[in-house]
Amino acid sequence: MGCPVGEVSRVNSFALVSYIPGPLGRFLDGLRRELVPACTAQSHVTILPPRTLDDPPDRGWREAGEILCGTQPLEIELRDVAVFPISQAIYLSIGDGYQDIERLHKHLNVGLLHSNEPFAFHPHVTLAQEVLPDQVEKVVEHARRRWREWAQSKRFVAERLVFVQNGVEVPTGYSQWIDLAQCDLGRPCEPWDWTDDGSLNRTSPFAPAPASLVGRGGGGSR
Repeated sequence: MGCPVGEVSRVNSFALVSYIPGPLGRFLDGLRRELVPACTAQSHVTILPPRTLDDPPDRGWREAGEILCGTQPLEIELRDVAVFPISQAIYLSIGDGYQDIERLHKHLNVGLLHSNEPFAFHPHVTLAQEVLPDQVEKVVEHARRRWREWAQSKRFVAERLVFVQNGVEVPTGYSQWIDLAQCDLGRPCEPWDWTDDGSLNRTSPFAPAPASLVGRGGGGSR
C-alpha cells in the first residue's frame, strides 16, 4: 500500500481497503504525489479504518471473509474535492455507492474487527493529509483544478478488498502499509493462516454468509 525503501517493523494496526483500479487509480496516485511530494499510499477507498486487534489478525480476517464472500462488487462514483473540518485532510467525496460502503462497513465493524472509531465513518478517497494549515487552501485549489481536467470516467467498481497492516520503516520512522490478504467480491473468499515468519498461507474457501448480513453493491443513488 505504501512505498517502503527500508526494513519495516509491523505494528498492531489493521485496515480494510479497496484500491482504485485502472487509469482513474493511476491518475489519483499521481495527483496525490503532486499535492504531497513524498512517498504516499496507493489511492483507495477505506472500508474499515485502522484499528488495533486483541486477537490474532487471521481470526479477524476469517470473520470478515464470511461476510465478504457473499458481497457483490460495489459501483462507486467520485464527485467533488472537499476538506474534513477537524483533520484538514483533503479528499474526494463519493456519490453513488456511498450507502453501499456505509452498509458494508457496518456489517464488518463487529466481532473481532470491531473498533470504537474516533470519527463517524464517512466514505471518501483521501488526496492529501497533514498539510500545513497555511497551505491547505492552495493545495485544495490545485486538486480541484486537476480533478476538473480529468476527462475520463469518475466511476469505478470495487471488486477486491485488501486487508492491510501498518508498519514503521526503519530508520526513517515513516508509516508504511503492508498488504496481507485479499478477497475478490462476488466469489468465495479464501482464509489465510499466519506462519511463524508473519506471512499468510491460504487454506480452504469460506462458506457464503447469510443473505441478511450481506450488503449489495449498485450504481444507483440511495
